[in-house]
Amino acid sequence: RGFPDRPALVRTIGRMCAGPAADEAAVARTADELRRRVVDRPVTNAALEGLASLCLSPRAAPQLKVDLVSFFRLLLERDLPEIEAQALDGRDEVVYALGGEVTAYTELVPSVIAGLRNIALSSTGPLRQQALDALLHTWRQIADGDLQLGPGNTELLLNAFRDLGTLANIADGQREAIADAVALRRDFPPVYRVLAALCVSAGEAMTDRAVALANELLRRDADDKTLTDQERARLLDDLATLVTDAALGGQAGRL
Repeated sequence: RGFPDRPALVRTIGRMCAGPAADEAAVARTADELRRRVVDRPVTNAALEGLASLCLSPRAAPQLKVDLVSFFRLLLERDLPEIEAQALDGRDEVVYALGGEVTAYTELVPSVIAGLRNIALSSTGPLRQQALDALLHTWRQIADGDLQLGPGNTELLLNAFRDLGTLANIADGQREAIADAVALRRDFPPVYRVLAALCVSAGEAMTDRAVALANELLRRDADDKTLTDQERARLLDDLATLVTDAALGGQAGRL
């Protein structure tokens, strides 16, 4: 208790359990302790970060990972404070603003996303599917307008989908499910980078999707007058990723 920086200690203990040195019993004890410390306000966010790191452990028992998937999912579904919608004076516009609840979105959400991502990365079969389902459910809530996580956390979630969708051992059906879900938010330009990465990773299995995406990028570059110079540069970079992919073959030349 007298350690000068307890949050740093909590984070470090979680990270130490991510490697192969800690055995299954030590990982289980640490996970149990970190979950208890989540209600200890001075170290709440550090405990969540430690748990997220621990999820990468090759010694974490399957049942522990199942429990952590449920734990993280409950945090997203029950414990996030509402972001209040505010109408701008004299304008037909609604904005979402963070107040005192900002730490939930700057510290809690990133750790929850990282935890679910790490479970999916370090697992196979039903366990990977459970963690992926939790992330996809959150993304669909965002796409439907039922959940606001803010642009930063939305990009973190997208990055998690890119990491999972480009795994060498990801099932084709899981990659397709990620691509279908991500495509629901084409209004958010960063999704194109993730879709392009998925298409390249899938190779011939996603050739048709890659060609359709490339044509969409060409149209948007030509027609969307709302794009900033930076956004247009990113779209063209995503297009280059697609048309230089060897799996597209002759179709890339025509594009």
